Amino acid sequence: MEGPIVLPLTRKVVEYGNAKDASTKSFFVGTLQIGGGGGREPQDLDVSFETASGLIILDSTRCQTPACLKHHRYKPSTADGAVDVMVDGTPARSEMESDKATLTLDTHDLEQGTVTGGFVRDHVCLGSKAGGRACANVALLAASDMDSEPFASLPFDGIVGFGLDGLSLNGAFNFLERLARTSPKMAPQFALFVPPVWAQSSGSAEIVIGGHNEARLASPLKWLPVEQPEDGYWQVKIQAVHIGGKPISLCEKGCRGIIDSGTSRIAVPAEALTELQSKLAVTTPQASYLGAGDCSAAEGKDLELILDDSTKLTLSAKDYAGREGGRCVPMLHPWTSDSREIAGRSVVFGQTVHTGGVGFGTIVLGEPVLRKYYTAYDWQEKRVGFGLAAAPAAPTSASSPVEEQNVHEGQEEFILLQCPAGGCRQ
Repeated sequence: MEGPIVLPLTRKVVEYGNAKDASTKSFFVGTLQIGGGGGREPQDLDVSFETASGLIILDSTRCQTPACLKHHRYKPSTADGAVDVMVDGTPARSEMESDKATLTLDTHDLEQGTVTGGFVRDHVCLGSKAGGRACANVALLAASDMDSEPFASLPFDGIVGFGLDGLSLNGAFNFLERLARTSPKMAPQFALFVPPVWAQSSGSAEIVIGGHNEARLASPLKWLPVEQPEDGYWQVKIQAVHIGGKPISLCEKGCRGIIDSGTSRIAVPAEALTELQSKLAVTTPQASYLGAGDCSAAEGKDLELILDDSTKLTLSAKDYAGREGGRCVPMLHPWTSDSREIAGRSVVFGQTVHTGGVGFGTIVLGEPVLRKYYTAYDWQEKRVGFGLAAAPAAPTSASSPVEEQNVHEGQEEFILLQCPAGGCRQ
């Protein structure tokens, strides 16, 4: 199918921490079909879609660690069309001789974790027979080992990276590039809709492949060029950051903003965190309005990201505040120099093949931005579009906690995460 394909996503929520400072992290999960050669039925797996990754990484039957055994596992079968490959995408003589890699994954919310596995090429499809599918033969990492933290508690069987080529080991591993070869008439775009927490009853989140969904837009898309597309990130220039209409020291010399659908927070340089938290001055509403845990009645100053002379992303407190225990706080994550250095790094047989790393003036635009703005991504023209997302208004202060709880019923899955002795990352 060459037209736009809509893939519904389910918001799955992990709750972590203790009763005093409990917090939540969202994942937007959809279905991937893989294999199915020789007339066999493909295997269905639940996957998280991440704009700041350039690889497909799946739990596999080659992995026997506790984290892998918690999930459905990909079965790389030659009968279904799977081929063990080398890092350059060429076939290996056997599974034992295929290249192996170790990757460090960081969601900016939970503990960092490493995954080790071998490379496999297989037939991957997104979508459904009824609504159309986007399919490609693509190389991926089939996990043979993964850390218990955080992977054992994650509510999916793998991730699908929708980043540009620079985040992939090479073109054989990039789903978007492989899809363009398979479906040359399909528009080289995808788009992401993430409804606000209080609007889950209006429908699931969704990814559209091959275009975007005009019905999800409350304002026209404003397209901006990707900065340094060779890095692989969907990143845009940030000219300045304002709080309550006044500029702050962060981004005085300009910044970049990486759009990351895999994080529930806005990651900022650790050195800027205290200033941001203080100046946003978030206050917590009456406890009775925290029944749904969404902080939609929280108050604080607007956070404004100035992208260019005509494009400004404005987040009010209800957009960027989240629950932490009994308080509403800005959903900010301190991005340390160490974590900035390893971002995107890949190691194959002990040799770094993708150095990764981002500069000091980089901000990660996670779920708080994506809930407010519909985003579209053009991998041919290397540009990103922002438009206000069409979603119901936030509940008013007259809403009862019971009514707010009903809004979420059946739309989210909550999972309790036991933090390690040292605590979860904040």
